[in-house]
Amino acid sequence: MTPRIDTAPLITDSDIEIRLRNQLTSALQYRFWIVLLDECHRQLPTLIPVDGIPPTPDPGDGARLAPMLDWLVDAHAAARVVIVLERPGPPEAEAEDIEWVRCLRRAASLAEVPVRGALLLHGDGIRWLAPDEWIA
Repeated sequence: MTPRIDTAPLITDSDIEIRLRNQLTSALQYRFWIVLLDECHRQLPTLIPVDGIPPTPDPGDGARLAPMLDWLVDAHAAARVVIVLERPGPPEAEAEDIEWVRCLRRAASLAEVPVRGALLLHGDGIRWLAPDEWIA
């Protein structure tokens, strides 16, 4: 998916949440999105959906996803990523949501890709996940 991207830098958590609220409206399935930001915190034009994920990750998924993240960041000359976990349901983060975000954070760490933040795309919209919800 290649939406039209505003080139204003996304400096604050609120900047990121507002931008993504305009691009991703509500959850339809289990998947995650990788949002790429450049060195000036501008969103790059490609939103990357990864469809067909199970409700919870397998223990080795972080290591399996690391090469993909590394390749995406290199291919698009990104400096950091934002993780968006999509799943139908309420806006409250569930244990499985946190497992996925931690899994993706592990993948990013293995790929040496900074994670700017994580959001949950749920049945009624999108919300920021505070770091204390997902950083172990």
